[in-house]
Amino acid sequence: MAFILGNALHGAEAGITGIWRALGKKASNFGGGIKNPTSRQAVLRGALALYGSDQKKSAKSLAALLVSQDIFDKALCEVMATHFHFSNYQLPD
Repeated sequence: MAFILGNALHGAEAGITGIWRALGKKASNFGGGIKNPTSRQAVLRGALALYGSDQKKSAKSLAALLVSQDIFDKALCEVMATHFHFSNYQLPD
């Protein structure tokens, strides 16, 4: 089971890296006012839903409501930890 989860997580990390590059790579992409943990996760989940339905421009616009790239990174880690039932998650290097 751990091997299957490991493979699933490896595949998810490749996808997360692509999402990070598309939505969160540049600090200049951000500047909104959202930083509260609950709100940032909701914004990120919405942006991921838009991104997944090939509405990339709208996904970037929604993600830009986050206050900074650091907050985007935190939200992404929080959403991953929740999705995979980890106590915490760190973005791959």
